[in-house]
Amino acid sequence: MTSGVTVIDAWARPPLTPTGAGAVYLTVVNKTSNADRLVGVKTNAANRAQLHTHILTDGIARMRRVDGIPLKAGGTIKMKPGGFHVMLMRPAAAIKEGAHFALTLVFERAGEVEVQVQVRNATASGTGGHDAHGK
Repeated sequence: MTSGVTVIDAWARPPLTPTGAGAVYLTVVNKTSNADRLVGVKTNAANRAQLHTHILTDGIARMRRVDGIPLKAGGTIKMKPGGFHVMLMRPAAAIKEGAHFALTLVFERAGEVEVQVQVRNATASGTGGHDAHGK
């Protein structure tokens, strides 16, 4: 049985340093008539994975953890540089260009959806930039 939630174009940038943070970008499509909410992420590719967004405060863009991202009925979440994304804190294994790893997205209604993430060139971009993260 399918959940009606699909994930497309899941990709990551490698961390700038071996112990630095990485980011995952993807698109979630809700093909159901029910709203849902992305509430978590899991992966063995990092010590910790979190949902993050960019917040503009006093003209300075900062990364902030979010507890969830709403997904409208029939709607789409586009995670991209400069917006929502998955942060990979302290990668557990080398995340290098050309590699793949599993990522599980956790939804309130749809449950768990696992995807394969492709690691792209460090300069890969969507529609904006991505700065290095601290904790």
